[in-house]
Amino acid sequence: MAYRKDLFCCSTMITAFANHGMAQDAISLFEEMQRTNIKPDEVAFLGVWTACNHGGLVQEGRRYFKQMLEEHRIQPSEKHYACIVDLLGRAGCLEEAYNLIRNMPILPGAVVWGALLAACRVHCNVQLAEIATDELFKIESDNSGNYVLLSNIYADSRRWDGVSRMRAMIRKNQVRKNRASSWIELGSVVHEFVTGDVLHLDSERIYSTLYLVSEEMKLLGFGRDSSKEEVLPYDAFWLSDECSYKILEDS
Repeated sequence: MAYRKDLFCCSTMITAFANHGMAQDAISLFEEMQRTNIKPDEVAFLGVWTACNHGGLVQEGRRYFKQMLEEHRIQPSEKHYACIVDLLGRAGCLEEAYNLIRNMPILPGAVVWGALLAACRVHCNVQLAEIATDELFKIESDNSGNYVLLSNIYADSRRWDGVSRMRAMIRKNQVRKNRASSWIELGSVVHEFVTGDVLHLDSERIYSTLYLVSEEMKLLGFGRDSSKEEVLPYDAFWLSDECSYKILEDS
């Protein structure tokens, strides 16, 4: 029995292609959908822009943005704008991304300014980074990531006065650094790990598995320059905790 493609089916597949880095497949399906008179909606456009983002397809992204506004008369949401800003920013079109934000018909939120700040970090643009963080400090003053990103941009530009100013602001505002963590889902249960984590119920087995794997890799000739940093027992330098836990569960 053959099933006819509909908007829901196409949008789902476009998003799936985009999330797995298959940009051309996502774009081909998006074009095919329109040729068969299936009108794309907000979800389909978000999916194809995500594909353009992953593939670095700036011209295509611009074209679809214009198509969304002029042909389909769809008003972009904040997520759409954030995706476009991210696409332009990654390609180094920072001024264009900033002008897009300035001309947004809706008030840009943290996700939009955050996309611009992340692009400024990649391309070391101090001026626009300061503009983005000024807005982010108004929206989410307790987000330590914004302070750290701007501090890193200052450091890359050798603006040590800026680095000192960011550290002073963190202390003054009593901003707490967000802990870095990773997680994995196994058997419908989400397991979270942080650096040096010993609170997990299976932490002893995890570190034992890491040690055995690291020893086996040493025998196979893999290693690292130990002169650069001190290596502690059971140090997880080849595999992350969540990866080793997956190995442990599969064994």
